[in-house]
Amino acid sequence: MLTPLPETPESLSISASLTDFLISCTPEKQIGVTTIDTDHLVNGAVSELAAACLNEQEMRQFNTYTFEKRRWQWLVGRVCAKKSVLKLLADTGTSQELTLSDIAIGVAPTGRPFLSSTPAEAARPVPDISISHSGRLVIALAAHGYCGIDIQLLTDTLFKVKSRYCSEQEHTLLDAAVGDELTQLGLLWVAKEAVRKCFSSFETIGFLGMELTGIEQSGSCSLLELRLAPGCGGVESVTVAASAEDQYCLGACIVPGEAERARAA
Repeated sequence: MLTPLPETPESLSISASLTDFLISCTPEKQIGVTTIDTDHLVNGAVSELAAACLNEQEMRQFNTYTFEKRRWQWLVGRVCAKKSVLKLLADTGTSQELTLSDIAIGVAPTGRPFLSSTPAEAARPVPDISISHSGRLVIALAAHGYCGIDIQLLTDTLFKVKSRYCSEQEHTLLDAAVGDELTQLGLLWVAKEAVRKCFSSFETIGFLGMELTGIEQSGSCSLLELRLAPGCGGVESVTVAASAEDQYCLGACIVPGEAERARAA
């Protein structure tokens, strides 16, 4: 049973087509996704939320941040990830009563968050998590298998850095498939960032280490096929589901856990 929490409204409407695609990528056919609007937390709710959701070690980490924006981004990311894990466990039929503070999140040397402690009987195999924030929104994904999620507010910055992540060939593919140029660039950005996060526990992939080879519509979301450079855990390509929602682009992918084992072999 969850400890009562300060209000954490989920304000982003996530495409059902995107959710359905992610679910189809997992053997268990379950995922957990949570979004929180941080605009609702900046007036006195941050400390209250931390006390309700963090364990002692996490609270010590939280207290090292002095810049207020960084404090609530870090905190809300943890809350999103923990709530996503609980959603995933509930969907898999776990009946054990858990609170958010029962779930501990650590940080790998690469900077990737991971579940460092979860009641063993409640989570086998241990879920993977991914966290992203942009603008006022924070989002997290929990799944069995490697996962990556990214959210990006659509701003002109995407035009300024276009050369770093979008080739002319990729732009041609996007231009023939979806919306205006800003949305196109947003979809490609979140797709590539989602893949980077998905593989970051065992591979470092740059934007030039993946190439958009195809895009198709699936309901209200776009499926972007990205070919990966050789050596990415034995995986040659990844399909990312991406959508544009309320001035944001959102992209996510899930890759079976066998990827790292294939790399080791």
